[in-house]
Amino acid sequence: ASSGMTSYANEYELLRSDIFVCKIAEELAKADSTEKTLSELKTTCKEIMKEILTLSDLEVSIHCQNKGNHCDNVSTELENIWKKVGKAKNKDLRPLIPPKFEEKPRKHIFITPQAVNYCIETFAIPAVTHKEHGILVILGELLSHSFLHREIREKGGAYGGGCKINPSGLLSFYSYRDPKLEETYLQYKNAGTYCASGAFTDQDIIDAKIVAFQKIDKPQDPAEEGVSYFTRKITEEQANIVRKQMLATTREDLMEAAKKYLINSKSSKVVCSMNELSSREELRKSGWTIPVSYTHLRAHETLRYLVCRLLLEKK
Repeated sequence: ASSGMTSYANEYELLRSDIFVCKIAEELAKADSTEKTLSELKTTCKEIMKEILTLSDLEVSIHCQNKGNHCDNVSTELENIWKKVGKAKNKDLRPLIPPKFEEKPRKHIFITPQAVNYCIETFAIPAVTHKEHGILVILGELLSHSFLHREIREKGGAYGGGCKINPSGLLSFYSYRDPKLEETYLQYKNAGTYCASGAFTDQDIIDAKIVAFQKIDKPQDPAEEGVSYFTRKITEEQANIVRKQMLATTREDLMEAAKKYLINSKSSKVVCSMNELSSREELRKSGWTIPVSYTHLRAHETLRYLVCRLLLEKK
């Protein structure tokens, strides 16, 4: 769902999803010559490496204990790789330019062999460096515990549901093992109205802040902390700025944020639904797209992206 809302999520979905394994296996199974198909795959991999291994774009992150010569050995090996890359001719090293991103909100239902639904709706919001991000973190916890848990799980019968905030700029409503579908999306819509109208209590705000601070201040693995800085440049200073935003969040801030980012805002909706889904035609008439098969999930992608994900998965 999020891949249609921001460029970061779109690139993440293209490079990290594992559905491509099914498509590669399908292509190999249908191929007249497996050897020819693998040879073409090898050629494509070489082309991809030429685009990836560009010194101006290449970054490396190492996480290890500073014991013995382990770090030194890793550094030495990296230096050797660096030198080999540097010896390549400039004409062989091309900068990797991501495709231009266009926001394309989705409304898809994927039929899977299960007896319940998994319902997602995602909105684009400011990323972690924005002055309102801390407010949105509190908003997410408020909606999860004061509204969505009650409406989605207790009344709707889902195994669980809530709201998640991604530092890269995404707000997602979710439910899992959910017997409802359209009713759940109605509650997602009502969640924005609930907060924008100020229907929550002061105690709800306090509870949301407590939960939010428990999550943000929990002990963090050093490697995880390093990856956060490496991939998103989230420093301890930036994290403290978000903490101050969260602590200073008021009722008015939450109401304004809900109006600004949830009411009448574009969103993507994706459902993994029960195999024996009734009223398919009615859902199509209301704007839902229901792919004809599981492999249709990747029908729009090129082999280049499939191989990129294969390379990352093997790491």
